[in-house]
Amino acid sequence: MLCWSVSNWLVNASVFDDFQQEKNKRSTKTLALLSVTELDGSTPSELFTVLSLAKSYAEDQQMNILSFALLYEILEALPLREAMEEAEGDGPLGMALATVQGRVRAESIEDVAFEYCLHVLKQSEIRPLKSSYDCELQDAVLSESIRILDLLCLRNPKLVRKAFRAVADLNDRTMRRIHNSMVLLHVFQFMLNHGESASFEVDNMSHFLCCDLLPNAGLLDNIFASEFIALLRQNKVNVQSRTKIFQRYFPAVLKVLAWNPRANMHLYMELMSAMVTPATCLELLHSLIDLPCVSAALEVAIFGEKSFLIAIRQLAAERVSDPRLRYSFDFFLRNESGRGGMMENIPDFHRSLSEVVSHPRVIFCSQAVPALLSIFFSVAVSTKQLDKKSVVLAVLGRMHSLYGSFAENVQMQQVMGDGVCLLLSKSKAIFVEMHNEISDYIVANHFMYPVFLTSLIWCIGEESPALAEKQAKALGKFYDAVESLTYDIIKTKSSNLVHNPQDGIMELFQACLRTMTKLGSLSYDLTRRAVICLNNVVKKTREHPEQQRFDIVDQINSLIKMLALPSVTEIVMNLSISPEPEVLEAIKNLKSVEEEREELILGQSL
Repeated sequence: MLCWSVSNWLVNASVFDDFQQEKNKRSTKTLALLSVTELDGSTPSELFTVLSLAKSYAEDQQMNILSFALLYEILEALPLREAMEEAEGDGPLGMALATVQGRVRAESIEDVAFEYCLHVLKQSEIRPLKSSYDCELQDAVLSESIRILDLLCLRNPKLVRKAFRAVADLNDRTMRRIHNSMVLLHVFQFMLNHGESASFEVDNMSHFLCCDLLPNAGLLDNIFASEFIALLRQNKVNVQSRTKIFQRYFPAVLKVLAWNPRANMHLYMELMSAMVTPATCLELLHSLIDLPCVSAALEVAIFGEKSFLIAIRQLAAERVSDPRLRYSFDFFLRNESGRGGMMENIPDFHRSLSEVVSHPRVIFCSQAVPALLSIFFSVAVSTKQLDKKSVVLAVLGRMHSLYGSFAENVQMQQVMGDGVCLLLSKSKAIFVEMHNEISDYIVANHFMYPVFLTSLIWCIGEESPALAEKQAKALGKFYDAVESLTYDIIKTKSSNLVHNPQDGIMELFQACLRTMTKLGSLSYDLTRRAVICLNNVVKKTREHPEQQRFDIVDQINSLIKMLALPSVTEIVMNLSISPEPEVLEAIKNLKSVEEEREELILGQSL
């Protein structure tokens, strides 16, 4: 009964200002009494719609408007025709659905809604006389009409052919009017769902949305920007297969996050899996790392000389006069990929934006990057045909070119380090192939990024045992790097271990000791060097407070037990140095594997 009433209100609403008054005043001058008009003031058609204007609306006209507002929800709640036909038969459920089929008349309301929405699309060809309220009314009604047509076509694919022509014509008109952004978004949704059946390519729409609409008016319209990102998330598979948005236009998509990171972060976390491809992986990595820099550049580009910050106004003026600075802005604010992942003069651009690093928008954006990078690495490691070596090299290179407080950001270093370890652990061949690059990086970057180096040192300790037999050269190279770092810590950073235990040096020092011991246990020659190094560490700890020295010596005693090779005592006794008493005591207490097993059997050892 509800569907019949809604159908009646949609079709049979009067075109008079007040139906009851006009009914009592019928005369030969009926046409003169009409006061309902189109948006441009012209005489209305025979069908009253929500786009028909009147000074006061009669009751049936009000019900027409209300029915249109509820139409999508009503159609969405209706059962599909196939389900209703299959439900006909015996039993209470079949009888109930058959009764609904007879009383609701689903087919009737679908046909009425379809024709009503097509009529509204035809009415949209009329330009409103009033530019503000009537334009907003027309855009809202058009958006809802396209949503309803999309739903009807999903329920009944036979309607696509008839609806497509009207929606395509509307698309041509809306792309010429910038204020129709939400209408174009719903047209894009319709084309994603049904354009393939009509052989419609959405490349032009994608380009217009990402390169013309989104970076300009769309970026400042938070509702449109959020709706666009939500549409990409809801149609991720369809967008990935039918468009190039994730592959070609991801810089423009990421600008929405850079401009409003707090509102859209959860959407991007779900989109990241679609953005990572073998072709875009490197550029996407650089774009994510540079996202706070993009946020600062947008602040300068959008507000410019109108900003309340002096630094932003100065940068806006320099951007006009300095060609190199203008090129840097153009690079970071690009809408399409393919221009390379990293500029040569990126440190200079970071220094230019150093005054904007404390802006709240930039800070919020910086806080969002580590979570996105974590997802990026987890997706990249499982992406086939991905050049993982290039990704690792890019991460090592970018540790020197981080914008603002990223260089001191412990969470950022941790995520980058974990990402490198994940990539190396999943590909042993790359780990071996890159032993020179990794070792040289450790030697050249002592203490600059202790948290990142700690993860890298830990990865070497975890993955190197597989190299013991076949890759002795790589094993020796890794050991040289870790030993060099350990000696540098005890020589130049010994005071940091005492006075600044929170700067990450202590964790890096402990990771070096553990990894060096693991590497030393894999080779006879390296065992000698490991014991010498551990002995020197114990000797250096005499300058430390008693409790800290006790902790370090206790750890070294445990590490020496890892070197419990059959000939370890002989090795130590033949060294050219005099071992520290603590080292000798640990060696005397070493037990062979057989002794440990016998004690366990006899219950003499825990």
